[in-house]
Amino acid sequence: MKETEKKPKHYEGLFKRKDSPYWFFDHTDANGQRVKKSTKETAVTRALVVRDAWKKKATEHGTESVAKKTPTLEQYSTEFLNWVDNTHSIKPDTKKFYRSGVEMLKSSALAGMRLDTIRNRECEVTTFPGGPYTGNQALRTLRRMLSQAKEDQCIFCELPKIKMRAVDGRSIAMTIEDATAIAAKMPDGTPKDVFLILRSTGMRPKECYSMRWEHVSWDAALFQNPKGKTRTSRRSIPLMDIGLGNPLEILKRRHVADGLPREGWVFASPRAEGGHVVSIAKAFAEARDAAGLPKAMCLYTARHGFGTDAGPVLGLKATMELMGHAQAQTAMIYQHPTTEDIRTRLLAARTNTRIQ
Repeated sequence: MKETEKKPKHYEGLFKRKDSPYWFFDHTDANGQRVKKSTKETAVTRALVVRDAWKKKATEHGTESVAKKTPTLEQYSTEFLNWVDNTHSIKPDTKKFYRSGVEMLKSSALAGMRLDTIRNRECEVTTFPGGPYTGNQALRTLRRMLSQAKEDQCIFCELPKIKMRAVDGRSIAMTIEDATAIAAKMPDGTPKDVFLILRSTGMRPKECYSMRWEHVSWDAALFQNPKGKTRTSRRSIPLMDIGLGNPLEILKRRHVADGLPREGWVFASPRAEGGHVVSIAKAFAEARDAAGLPKAMCLYTARHGFGTDAGPVLGLKATMELMGHAQAQTAMIYQHPTTEDIRTRLLAARTNTRIQ
């Protein structure tokens, strides 16, 4: 449409500037506040859609709010982190998760983009340090940032559906033999004690790091886990010797060395912010490498190894309860039967005439 032509009535308010290929519109609200804004569209039909959507939002939220310039991701990150630090609605671990996610986002190509221009397409081609897991941490943080920005009326557009990246599951489980080889390369001390308890109980590393004396039942040989990652994390965990060393005896030795306290951290660390050990990754990696085992055997494969051992003996339901799983699908991920295991069971079943 040429500007010299008379525009139909529903085109009123649209105009072009000599220095821009885009259509602009002129809007005056009920209070007399006037705004001239670019639609960022060269086609008049699409410009009309943008204009009408903008006017609707201005009516609902106020012209001043909608007309202000949308902040970039980096600009809004300061306000978002202030909310993270002061809110009481999320857990400390989640706050730490978001802080790390923000740092990754600020160092990415998304940092300079305005929040209302970020779409899934831009997220799919953005590179983050590390693998898919850390990439998903950044993308989950971005989802929360956009949601918070909309609540703060910094953006008014429909939030994009940001897809997570595919993460390959653990491909191996740590056998008793593997764990024995690793433990043999670890010096006596807290990292070794933590490792042996992890592999003998199937606990999550964070659950083990934060063990407290008041949750140990000495007579019943149980540890009552008070909380954790899922709603089923609150559970009783048997302290049994499965061939690596008795977890109960490890705890008794440490209890005596600590002066028989009635409460407090089992694996205390004065240097740690939370008062207890938060990682044994370095000591574990050194021992694993010294044992000649693959790097894919990370610390968490100890939990997978326990699940693989417990599944055939206890059955799915009991294994789920023991490991704190809420869904059977999740529990199955932690079971890695080998070809030899399957062959042995089939031969046993045939011997017992369960297979004709």
